[in-house]
Amino acid sequence: MTEPAASGQPKKRFRPTFWASLSTLIVLSALLTLGTWQLQRLAEKEALIADIAARTAGPPVALPQDVSDPTLAFQLVEVQGRYLPGKEQRLANRTHEGKVGVHLVAPFLLRDGRGLLVDRGWVPLAGETSASSVEAVPDGPQRLLGYLRFGGWHGWTAFRPDNAPAKGLFNWPDLAAMAAAADLPNAIDRVYLVLAPNTDAAVASFPIAQPPPVDLPNNHLQYAITWYALALVLLAIFIIYHWRPAELS
Repeated sequence: MTEPAASGQPKKRFRPTFWASLSTLIVLSALLTLGTWQLQRLAEKEALIADIAARTAGPPVALPQDVSDPTLAFQLVEVQGRYLPGKEQRLANRTHEGKVGVHLVAPFLLRDGRGLLVDRGWVPLAGETSASSVEAVPDGPQRLLGYLRFGGWHGWTAFRPDNAPAKGLFNWPDLAAMAAAADLPNAIDRVYLVLAPNTDAAVASFPIAQPPPVDLPNNHLQYAITWYALALVLLAIFIIYHWRPAELS
């Protein structure tokens, strides 16, 4: 019979069992691996955010012929050409200072003959502003500064809303359909240009040019802490469970 400890409580020993130890080791390894992976993703995401900030803050570059490089996202570029009037499209459900409106997207013919869609900026919903306060696309040669954005739908396909090309209204930038609706020749259908503030003619209140938000989610530190915390809890449960009175070992 096990002698009682001085406190009157039976002595305890740490006697882990084989299968419990093996199972705990496998799960613990998985949790630690996930936590470490999230820390690696954190470093990658922070580097990507810093790179995007450098693209938006650096000097503008010319629009390249090949626009398939994903690192062109948010790149500040300078283009020259002229607007094609009367064919503006609208990107719906855009906000400015808490108000819902649309972005006006105009076809732009580059000097090299390519067509580019240009997001001129935000206007309130119809009825909240008069047509006279919305500036028409300027005539003649233009030099524009703006940020490149890739078109397309980037969420789950099941949640993708429909567009209405016949009405010139788009919930997401389907660039090929927008270019077709605007009769834009030789259109670039991978990227479009978001005007930098104060680069469009500014004799009227609207549209308001808005820099694109850099809305990259970066929750990897929270995820890493969660995985490591679960590993710590699992280890504590394992130790407590196997720290038993000696006669039960």
